[in-house]
This record gives sequence, C-alpha cells and structure tokens, in this order.
Amino acid sequence: MRRLVVDAPAKLNLFLEVLGRRPDGYHDLATVMAPIDVCDTLELRPASRFSLEVEGAELPGTNTIVKAWRALRRRRRVPAVRVRLIKRIPAGSGLGGGSSDAAAFLRAMDLLAGPGLPIEAVAAETGSDVNFFLQDRPALCTGRGERVAPLGFPLPLWAVVAWPGVGLSTADVYRRVRESLTRPRRPVMDFLNRASRPGLGRLGRVLFNRLEEAALELRPELKALLGRMSRLPFAGVRMTGSGSAVYGLCRGREEARGLARRLRRETGGWAAAAGPPREGLWRSRKSGSSW
Repeated sequence: MRRLVVDAPAKLNLFLEVLGRRPDGYHDLATVMAPIDVCDTLELRPASRFSLEVEGAELPGTNTIVKAWRALRRRRRVPAVRVRLIKRIPAGSGLGGGSSDAAAFLRAMDLLAGPGLPIEAVAAETGSDVNFFLQDRPALCTGRGERVAPLGFPLPLWAVVAWPGVGLSTADVYRRVRESLTRPRRPVMDFLNRASRPGLGRLGRVLFNRLEEAALELRPELKALLGRMSRLPFAGVRMTGSGSAVYGLCRGREEARGLARRLRRETGGWAAAAGPPREGLWRSRKSGSSW
C-alpha cells in the first residue's frame, strides 16, 4: 500500500478503583473503560527507516508509538514506516490518547507485516492501557490495566467530554491517592451488576473514579469544571482516568451535541460530543497500490 490510515479512539473510565501498590511500583486496578469516537489519526507510509511526525500538539517525553516500534523490533523484523500522527485527544487528559496511538500503530503493523505479530505482548510492555485499545468494545481491565475482559452494555454510550485546558501528571495523582487507599474499596462487580441493567440514570448513579479526589486537590480548574457540568442535565458526571478531562452521560447524540455546544459557549474551552466508535473506525482505511 502507498499509505495506511488508522483512527485511534479515546476512552472513558466508567469505574476505576485502586486496589493497592504493586512491588514494581505500579498499582493494581479494577477499571471499566469504553472507547469513544473522539480520535487521533495515524497515517503510515513505507520508508527506508522509521520516523514519526506529530501534528496538533507538543508531546513531552518519548512518544508511545516510538516505544511500541522499539519493542516490536526487539521481537520481530518488520518493514520500516514513516508515521504521521494527527493529535486531537488532549495530552494529560486521562482520555488515553497515547495508549490508543500505540495500539493503532500495532494494529496497522499487524496488517502490514502479516498476521502473527506479538502485538499483545508489545502492547503490555508499551503501556498499561494499550491492550484495552486493541479491543473494539467496553472492557473490564485488571492488573495494572493490561488484563482485558470485553463487556457488553445494554445501551449505546453518548457523552460530552470536556477538558479544562491543563493536564495532570499520572504519577502525581497516584502519589496523592495513596492517602485514600485505607478507605473501603468499591467492588467492581457491584458496578457491573447495576450497569448491566437498562436505564441511563442507573449507570449515571454508579459511575466511580477513586483518582478524582486526588486530582481535584491538584487542579482547582478541574473542580470548577466538574461543578459547572454537574449543574447541566447530564445523567452522571465523572472524571476519566487520572484526569483532567471530565465527561457527562447523555441520552443520545442530539443531546450530546447540544450540551457540548452549550459548554463551549459558557466556558470558551474544549468540549466534544462523543459516542460509540462508528462503524469502520477500528478498521484501517487503505489507499494506493500494494507496497
């Protein structure tokens, strides 16, 4: 192929409990995540050597696509590619953009290099959420997030996602959350039992994120955004991941679009209507002749 174009969707954490710190420094989690159609986009072309170009955001540190490429090359000989990454998912927002970019890259390389690449092993090495993004549906993720069990929900998920314009360090949030680990834990099975029953209001009432309190202490802007969204007619409002993005559940596409417009108008900030990944979002868009 002359090029391969792949979308990399964001995610929402509908439930996130921190179970304790592991000997390797990570934390054991029980989290339920769902993909949404707010996306980054990757374009891959054949090249004599690997390269990455990023448009739309300045990203700190080593990009997860570079990490995935290095981990993949340690395991298999694969063709070099030139990657163009168009960033739309805010960095440091808890929406999983970096992990999704890496997963989309691995899926694309699996198409280019032929089936059988060890993409699950590479994903687990690259980042905690990358294996989730190799799926195409909501999932229960455990361990440090790399163990994934796909789930079904009784209704499509529509939401408004808002970002206060500032990111949060995942490490800082987890350092702060240690103080609350002595509190009684929320069982993820209770969430799943309630969320599996029809009714958006029922799902909205059981949304939970153990990291939210720690993030609020670190970012007053986040507290203000949560307060504003709580006054709008969402079925439930919660922070996603380690922040700083917040989402509100909606009853359908039109409500999500209307409330996103209202929130942008009132805050002047970033807000997007989000729904389930559209048909074909997880399948690559190919163009050109064979490589």
